[in-house]
Amino acid sequence: MALRLILETDPPIELRDGGPPSLDLSWPRLHSVGPIRQSLRVGGGETPNTTAEIDNGDGRLTAWLADSLRSSARIERDGSILLDGLVREVRIGATARLTIEAGA
Repeated sequence: MALRLILETDPPIELRDGGPPSLDLSWPRLHSVGPIRQSLRVGGGETPNTTAEIDNGDGRLTAWLADSLRSSARIERDGSILLDGLVREVRIGATARLTIEAGA
């Protein structure tokens, strides 16, 4: 099952856990995507969100990921969209972490 994170930066980039690239700027560095927390329908609740972990051990993705803050982001599994939203937080390190929250 191919998992992909598409960041709508300029130009768009793709981070994946395997499989062939679907964009020109694509890296097989997506370690994991946490559980996607769904919103609570009764009385409001939290917005659907998740955290993606990306291999940045060599630092090559630092600038790309830092520029992704507030960008549109889409998480897909085998062509199906799991979450469509915005990058709300970026933590850069050997393993970078992006927090993605569903759009309004």
